[in-house]
Amino acid sequence: MSAEVGGIALLLKYVWLPLIGLLGWFTKGYLNRLDERLTAFEHKVGVLEMELSKNYYDKIEIQQHIVIPLQTSITETRQELKAQSTVLSEIHSDLRLVTHTLLKEDTKS
Repeated sequence: MSAEVGGIALLLKYVWLPLIGLLGWFTKGYLNRLDERLTAFEHKVGVLEMELSKNYYDKIEIQQHIVIPLQTSITETRQELKAQSTVLSEIHSDLRLVTHTLLKEDTKS
C-alpha cells in the first residue's frame, strides 16, 4: 500500500504539478495578451472619440463664428441692394420725367 501511495505521490509531484504549472503559465500569458489587446482597443476608442468630438466642436464653432455671420451679412447686403436698386429705379424714372418735361418745353418754345 505504501508503494502505491509513494507512486501516486511521485506521479503527483513530478507529472501533475508541473502540468498544472505549465497550464497556469500558458493561461496567464493568454490572459495577459487579451488584457493588452483590450487596453489597446480602449486607447484606440478613446482617440477616435477625441477626434470625433474635436471635429464636431470644430464644425459647431465654424458654423457659429463664420457661417452664421456670413449668412446674416449676405442677407443684409441683399436687402440693402434691393433698397438701393429701388431708389435708383425711382431716380431713373424721375430723370426720365424731367427730361421728357424739359424736352417738351424746349419743343414748345
